Amino acid sequence: MIVALLLACGGKEAYTRESERVAAPAGAPFAGAQASIRFAPYRYGAHSSSSEHVVLSLALEGEEKPLELDDAYRGDEPGDTPADEYAQLLEPAFELRFAPDGHALAVSIDGGKVFRLVVFDLGEPLFCRHERLAADRLWSDAPSSRQLALDILASADPPLGAQTLHLEPGEYPRARERFARELAGARAFACAHPDDAELREAVVAALVRPGSQIFATSEYMPLVECVSALARDHVELRAPLVAALTTAPLEQRTRATLALGESASPEVERALVAAVPPMPEECGPTGTAKGEPRCSDARFSRVATAWSLAAVSTGLGSISPAALAFALSLSREDDDRSRVLAIRLLALSGDPAAHARITELAAGPCETPQPWRDSSGDLFEDPTKVGAPACWAKAALAR
Repeated sequence: MIVALLLACGGKEAYTRESERVAAPAGAPFAGAQASIRFAPYRYGAHSSSSEHVVLSLALEGEEKPLELDDAYRGDEPGDTPADEYAQLLEPAFELRFAPDGHALAVSIDGGKVFRLVVFDLGEPLFCRHERLAADRLWSDAPSSRQLALDILASADPPLGAQTLHLEPGEYPRARERFARELAGARAFACAHPDDAELREAVVAALVRPGSQIFATSEYMPLVECVSALARDHVELRAPLVAALTTAPLEQRTRATLALGESASPEVERALVAAVPPMPEECGPTGTAKGEPRCSDARFSRVATAWSLAAVSTGLGSISPAALAFALSLSREDDDRSRVLAIRLLALSGDPAAHARITELAAGPCETPQPWRDSSGDLFEDPTKVGAPACWAKAALAR
């Protein structure tokens, strides 16, 4: 496998530098490794162009598919490679050392003064640009995979500090992408060890920690799904999620709301209903105001509440009067997904008002009739699968 790490540099002609091959110890997932750098100059074209950069690649014997782990470019924008690192990358002095048990590889480009880690047992190989280790205490100071996962999950916005920095400051895309890759490895490791209480608590805390970095990465739903399963099986994890419903900003409240969807208990249902965000006045009674971020954010959170409530109430087999009132209100919003999720809630109630509202919605257009489905799992993640509210209403009446 080629592990590509894109780092910055400059120059006019393309060139390549390679390290010596290093054999891996017994127990390693690869037979050996070899590092190389390839300088790519600035290119300009009528339809596309590319910046000057260095590609630092790690060939790991035994795998074929290339995997890009890091990218950075020289320049003045946040996330670009600092000048001193840029100069070193132009003419690297490679040294590679495997961990004695083969679980990681240390890579140096300055002749062995400072090493950085590529860890192999966090799922996908993970290059950690933030861990810098001295040669004389390389494996004694290197964090274990477990500790590395905990450090990544503990990163915050703003970041914790230069010594344990895993979340880079600013909103620059490359910084977000690096953190997303590290977060994916940490999340996968934590979720693969559900019996580790500290890892469980760390992944829940990461989900509700203030900051936009998690929301801006592809890890949003995988992290939610992981925490949802953990909270289902470990009741004590529900407390910080329930607390976030009332104390956290709207974005974190929405994450917590979704993560409670598999926790079917009357306490969770009450907490979800109590924390339903109202539609702001400027959105109008149906929430249709255009160009209002507050409207879309509130609707997103209300839909998340309906999705989780539908799952929780289905598990309980009924809904409370407060949940019924929310479902009736949601069914009148001008949004198909809101109405469909409202119907799923109303169908759990034997109240005449619920039946009357479902009947009213069933009178709408339905081009493709469908059977009732007990699960609503894909209705939040894939809006294209929602379907017409009238079809859902007809299916509810036919149950």
